[in-house]
Amino acid sequence: MDLDLTRFNAALKEIAIPEIQAQHNLGTAWMARVKKTAKHIDAGGKYAKQVVRLGTPQGHGARADGGLLPIPVPSLLMESQIPIVSNYTTFGITGKTMRAASSDVKAWAKALPSEIKAITDSFLRDMNRQFIAGDGTGVITAQINAGVGTPIGGSQIEVASTVDIHEGMAIEFWHWVPGAPVIIPCRGAAVGGPVTITVLAITSETTFTIADASNVATTTDVDLNAATYASGIKIIRHGAKGNEIIGLPGWVDDGTIITTYESINRGTYSRWQAKKFPMGGIAVDHATLQKAFSHREKAGLGKGIVVTSYGIRDQIAVLLAQKQQFNSPPTSLKGGFETPVTFNGAPIWAEEQAKKGVIFFPDEGVCQIHRQSDVHWADEDGSVLKWVSLYDKYFAFLYYDAQMGASRCNSSSYIDGVLDL
Repeated sequence: MDLDLTRFNAALKEIAIPEIQAQHNLGTAWMARVKKTAKHIDAGGKYAKQVVRLGTPQGHGARADGGLLPIPVPSLLMESQIPIVSNYTTFGITGKTMRAASSDVKAWAKALPSEIKAITDSFLRDMNRQFIAGDGTGVITAQINAGVGTPIGGSQIEVASTVDIHEGMAIEFWHWVPGAPVIIPCRGAAVGGPVTITVLAITSETTFTIADASNVATTTDVDLNAATYASGIKIIRHGAKGNEIIGLPGWVDDGTIITTYESINRGTYSRWQAKKFPMGGIAVDHATLQKAFSHREKAGLGKGIVVTSYGIRDQIAVLLAQKQQFNSPPTSLKGGFETPVTFNGAPIWAEEQAKKGVIFFPDEGVCQIHRQSDVHWADEDGSVLKWVSLYDKYFAFLYYDAQMGASRCNSSSYIDGVLDL
C-alpha cells in the first residue's frame, strides 16, 4: 500500500492529535494545573469579553424609625476585554521522504508518534513558560553583558538564564526602552537589515553562542556594546513580541508590569491590583511571607498554593526548618502533583520556568482560560498537509488560540525583589 498524501493526512489526525491533546492536558506542571483549576470560557472573535465588578454596593445602613431609606449605590461594573492570542507549532516533510515512506508504512507509522511527541514537548514547554512567567511581551530573558562585555557581533551571549533558550531557536534582540521597545538590527550591512539570529549552542546556564558570529557589527549597525543599551537588552523568540499569553506575572501584579490589564486601568481601580510586598533584593523573611499569606487568606481564599522558583523555594525550606514549619511527607496537590515544602499548610510550588525573584500567592478561584480552540491541526481547507509552492515538500501546523485571565486581582498577593540564588 502506498503512503500517499491522503493517508499522511489521516495519520496526522488519527495518531498525532490524541497524542498532542493528552500531552496538552497532562504535560508541563503549571500549565496542567491551570487547565484543571481555572474556569474555561469559550471565546469568539479576537477578544473575549466579561463584566467585572470593581466596587461594592453601598445602598444599606441603619435608620431611625420612619427615616429616609439609604440611597441606592450599585456596584461599579465594567466590561473587560481579553485579547485572544495564537500560538503555533509546525511540522514539515519533503516529498522524497513521503515517497520513501511508501515502501515501509509500518516503520513510518511507528516513527510518527515519537516525532510528534518531540514537537509537542517543545511546544508545551514554551506554553508553560507563557502561563507561569509570561507578561504578554514575549521576553524570554535579558542580556546582562550589554555595555560591559562582548557586543552581539561576538559569538557568545551572556544572559540572565538560558532555561528557555534552545539550540536552533530563532531569536530577536530588543532595546527595551520603557513603553517603546525598539528592535535592534544587529545583522546585515546597515540598520534595517536582518534582525533574526539563530542560537547555535547552549554553553552554560547563563551563556549561549550564535550561528551568526562571523557577521560582526559594523559602523552602520547598532552595537549592543554601547553604554546606552546597558541593562536594557531583551531577547524574544522571533515574531513573538506582544503576541504571547499574559500569564501569572500579568494577573498577580499591582500595575508595575501591566498598567492596563484586560482593558482596565489598574491605577484607577484598586480591585484590579494585586497586593505587592517589596523585598529590595534581599532574602525573604518569615514576617513578609506571613503578610503575603494573610492578605490572600483575608480575601477569602484560605490556603491556596504558593508559586516561585526553585532557588527561592529552597531558601524558604531552610527558613521554615529553622522555625520548625518544614512539613513532610510531601503534600498532594490537585492534578496529582506533590510538593515537599508548605507554609502554614499552603503548598509551595517550584517551577524551573517561574519568574525569578518573585513569590506568588495567587487566588486560583478567579483564574480563567478564554479560548477559541484547543490544540488543533489547521485543516479547515480539508487537508492537514499543505504543499509548499514550487518546492517538493509539505508542511502542517498546529494552533492554540487562548488567553489567561482573571475576574479579580486584589485577592492575590506577591513578594517582589527577592534575592534568588
